[in-house]
Amino acid sequence: MLDEMRIPFKAKQIIHGHEIDFLIGRNVIEIDGHIQNITKNKVLMENGYNVYHFQNNEVSQAREWLKKLITNK
Repeated sequence: MLDEMRIPFKAKQIIHGHEIDFLIGRNVIEIDGHIQNITKNKVLMENGYNVYHFQNNEVSQAREWLKKLITNK
């Protein structure tokens, strides 16, 4: 979906010792099918990242949210 929307991103990045699913600027997008790692979220946020979690079934519904996130509208 990110490619289709021409949103520049990086996938499977290591940030401060933690693997994240997608990075869009300073926004970390996690696709969760597991329990969230509270320590990981805290470390990322303390280092200036915005962390967003989606369940697998929410991904297709995230299109409008992504547009707003990228355009800050």
